[in-house]
Amino acid sequence: MKMSEAMARYIELRDGKAELKKQHTAELREKFNDEMEKLEAMFLRAFTKQGTASLSAKGIGTAFLKPRVSDTVTDRTAYLGWVLETGNLDFLESRVSKAALDEWVEEHGELPPGVKRIVDQTVNIRRS
Repeated sequence: MKMSEAMARYIELRDGKAELKKQHTAELREKFNDEMEKLEAMFLRAFTKQGTASLSAKGIGTAFLKPRVSDTVTDRTAYLGWVLETGNLDFLESRVSKAALDEWVEEHGELPPGVKRIVDQTVNIRRS
């Protein structure tokens, strides 16, 4: 297979994959998600009306409420100040900001202590 044919085939496959993913997402929403969301809303109304957190149907299953918690930092300066002041470093996760690190390396020519960088090569194909 010629390189030009391989590139054309790769782009064809990539486009096909993207289109199929788009179709599957739409199909899932149409066939399942929309109706499931309506049923969940019905269960929530029933929980509220009956003053309960669960409903059972013998031989079928149980619908129940389960807390979902989402935490976000609204004031980074205040939060980091609290973490450092109290020594609660477990409240932080170890992840490097790629943009900040790229800028640091560009300016200083080296990585900060304790950071490892792995650079590998990936194949990319741009449509012309």
